[in-house]
Amino acid sequence: MSSKVKSNDNQELIDKRCAREKLLRSKFYRMMAFGCALAAFVVSGSIFENLGHHDSYYIIRNPLVIALLLLPFVPAAFLAILSKKRRQQAINLMKPYSQTISKAQWRELKEQE
Repeated sequence: MSSKVKSNDNQELIDKRCAREKLLRSKFYRMMAFGCALAAFVVSGSIFENLGHHDSYYIIRNPLVIALLLLPFVPAAFLAILSKKRRQQAINLMKPYSQTISKAQWRELKEQE
């Protein structure tokens, strides 16, 4: 029995390390997505200045320019989606070890204090 408990403790430790790594990657991807989004604003502004000729109707009439303005945001969107997936994987990895209690049980615990 003690080897089974020890095995479960080892598995929990491994899962916690893996979840921590996934959360760190999620934070890194989120920061990179934020940086890419800022860079995309700068690049889109540059494209607008060069192709728009200060005429907003030109941009509305030409769908290629709209695609060129949105294209720099693709890496930021990809990294944001990747960050969300890594965070969800970490949460799913730690679900078996989290303790969930009902509202009634929570009230009982508060009353005991």
